[in-house]
Amino acid sequence: MIKKILPRTFRSQIVWLLLSSLLIAQSVSFFLIIGERSLVSMNQRIDQSLNDFFTFADLVDATPDYLHDDLLLSINDPKRFFRLNEDYQLMKSDSLLTQDNQSNIIAQKRLLQRIQDTDFRMGNALIIITSVTNNEHEKVNSSYAEFIAKREPTDLNHWQKWLKPQLSYDRIDTEVQLASGLWLYGSFKLEKLSTGIQIRLLGLTLLTVTIVSLVGVFISLRMTKPISSLADASEKLGKGQVVDRLKEIGSADIRHATSAFNTMNTRVMLLLENQKQMLGAISHDLRSPLTSLRLRLENLDDGQSKEKMISTVDEMNGMIAAILTFTRQQAVENNSEATEKVELKNFFNSLIEEYTDTYRDCHLDYNVNQINHFECRYISLRRALRNIIDNGLRYGNKVNIIVTNPNQRQLNITIRDNGPGIPEQHLNDVLKPFFRPDQARAHNDGGIGMGLAISESIITSHGGVLELGNYPGGGLEAFISLPL
Repeated sequence: MIKKILPRTFRSQIVWLLLSSLLIAQSVSFFLIIGERSLVSMNQRIDQSLNDFFTFADLVDATPDYLHDDLLLSINDPKRFFRLNEDYQLMKSDSLLTQDNQSNIIAQKRLLQRIQDTDFRMGNALIIITSVTNNEHEKVNSSYAEFIAKREPTDLNHWQKWLKPQLSYDRIDTEVQLASGLWLYGSFKLEKLSTGIQIRLLGLTLLTVTIVSLVGVFISLRMTKPISSLADASEKLGKGQVVDRLKEIGSADIRHATSAFNTMNTRVMLLLENQKQMLGAISHDLRSPLTSLRLRLENLDDGQSKEKMISTVDEMNGMIAAILTFTRQQAVENNSEATEKVELKNFFNSLIEEYTDTYRDCHLDYNVNQINHFECRYISLRRALRNIIDNGLRYGNKVNIIVTNPNQRQLNITIRDNGPGIPEQHLNDVLKPFFRPDQARAHNDGGIGMGLAISESIITSHGGVLELGNYPGGGLEAFISLPL
């Protein structure tokens, strides 16, 4: 399952590696920044509320009791509210104080440390921090118990709360018993870390990912273009096609690989050309002594031995002529015939018409889906198929051609005749040059056993495979698989 998801091409792997690395790094940075900002913002809010709370506590201690009400009226506003009670308030909400979170722990420690540093006569201190929305409670003049009771439950999960813009305030409730025995209760609504920073960081992350994606695609195209060219050239070389010298571009290792390919291509082409020239030269040179030998045989007295020897010489001359023809044809095809884009159905229809127009029984069963064209050396491939069809009509009187495509990258061609077939032990041998099984297709047809060999050579040069087998219903079946 994972292998199907992962990119397969070198180009997509480069982009995927860049993006995944960037996303991991950005995500870690994102959460580190948000965490740090949240911690700093939380400490600032705690310090601000404690400063206001202890400043007002000092004012209460310095103000006569009969002026306390006036002092409370003068300082309270919609975002902070103080009250003096003879009894504690927050501790009565003990069942509601289940928020044992990091903020409350830090705030409680800071509150106790503040009391220890400023006025050790204060005691029974308690602080609670609660997240609120901007419009949940415009004022904080209700007690914590009333605030919790009025608060509507929310269905937002952690991530929704984190992303929700309205979750931008904290309510901080603080309660301390003063030295006079009165309880000072204060509520504050302070703006916390704005979600604007989160949105901006997300936007920056997306912008960075977009830029890196574009740069990654551009770089990968530059890096993989020489590799793609090298792969295409290797495929053409494997099919026997002439490959022009590749430009040595890209990084040092890619240039080295391209240079090695160019050297190999030159040597292979030179070796093949030398072999063809040598074969042609040998065949040509053999004609002269064979001709001289035949002339001498003609001067001998008539007899059965004379006729056999002349027949053998003629057969050798035919074989040499076939070799020369085959060598010339390959030279012409490799040097002059280029690969071209061919309309698939028209290719086979025109091939069949060559036989149906001359009243030979040749039938086409075309079952190709979603493929209209393919690339080949038109004349060569046509000759290869024609050799097989002619072979079937020579030893039988009917040939069926079945064309299918099991997938979008493969073309299958089955050529089936109704002849006598070939013994199983000779199925591989008949693809060798000059092999003619006497028992397989008995009567003398004048051939020298080069037709199937030539067909296999052409099909192999197209990157395909030719296999022979006897059809259960009788006759020979040639199966051809070509890459698209």
